[in-house]
Amino acid sequence: MPFLIKKQRGPAKLAASFAPKTSAGIMFRDQVTRLMRVRSLADFAIGRALRDDSMLPQYDMPSR
Repeated sequence: MPFLIKKQRGPAKLAASFAPKTSAGIMFRDQVTRLMRVRSLADFAIGRALRDDSMLPQYDMPSR
């Protein structure tokens, strides 16, 4: 599966959690969002769906 397609499917699976239909759902979403500030919890909950550790090539900066 191409890299970009794989990366685009991760957030699509989480889309419903960004727009809950009830006030209780909104409060739950807000609390979970606050918990995502703790990196270990974010890694556990989301895993690699939204994060990528791939290395990009190093490019030389042009001189001015």
